[in-house]
Amino acid sequence: MAKESNTLNRAVYLALRDKYFYHVREMFRSVFLNKPLNSRMKKVGELIEHLGNAVKYARLALNGNDKDAADAEFADFIDILKGSAEVAYTLLQHEKILSENEELISKFSGVSDADINQSKKLHGERAAEIMAGMKLLIEKGKGRISDIQMSAKKNFSKGDKDRYDRMYSMH
Repeated sequence: MAKESNTLNRAVYLALRDKYFYHVREMFRSVFLNKPLNSRMKKVGELIEHLGNAVKYARLALNGNDKDAADAEFADFIDILKGSAEVAYTLLQHEKILSENEELISKFSGVSDADINQSKKLHGERAAEIMAGMKLLIEKGKGRISDIQMSAKKNFSKGDKDRYDRMYSMH
């Protein structure tokens, strides 16, 4: 029964995977580095949420089905991107900690304000580099991702196509 339910919902899960991944791609259209720290943290937090949802629905689409290697690879790819975003978020958290605790850090370690500012800058730059790397992976994988999405949809029945289109347009 669970396998039948998942087969019935596969189109819905793929629509959700694709829509959340669409949101991820759209987020990379804006500049990351020049935004204030809280804005960067918010953006990366939203990115992690979208990637988490995309990978969740990608995995649900695989359960109970004959494993489609391309769909499984796409799910793994999304999961790798999510891990990268989490690393970037951690770096931004450290940048924030350094900003909020400058006096303590300076007293405790004896470093200058310039040293703390350099450390904050490096944390932000590393986060930006990770984001740039993610953008590159997504851009380079665009054709393959599109092929996987189209391949899954070409095997849809009329009902599956309708469910996919409805769910995709709702999110």
